[in-house]
Amino acid sequence: MDNQMIRAYLMDLYKNPKNYGVIKDHNLVLHGENPVCGDNITLYIKKDKKKIIDISFESEGCIISKAATSILTDKIKGKYIDDIDIDFFNEVREDLMVELSLSRIKCAELSFSIIDKGKKEF
Repeated sequence: MDNQMIRAYLMDLYKNPKNYGVIKDHNLVLHGENPVCGDNITLYIKKDKKKIIDISFESEGCIISKAATSILTDKIKGKYIDDIDIDFFNEVREDLMVELSLSRIKCAELSFSIIDKGKKEF
């Protein structure tokens, strides 16, 4: 895919993210932010024991953090929390289709780190 198509893909995920908004029947809320760049993400999760039945999010921040959160929430819906590991984040990075600088990796991994830290809530 050429650079223009990749930009259009990322812009679409930014403007029309999957799983965006608040699911009404969530029973877990996780939040995280990156104070250095201003990214701010809240995850709304409907869980049953250790399984993510549904997940959505609200965010403020850059295109990379929002696009990565859109991709991640789509990938982990229906998964058991114990099965969500670094491989999911690596898949998200691949699905972004852009080379990430060190500062942009932090943007991309914010939603994953929120899930990882929130595992104890399950």
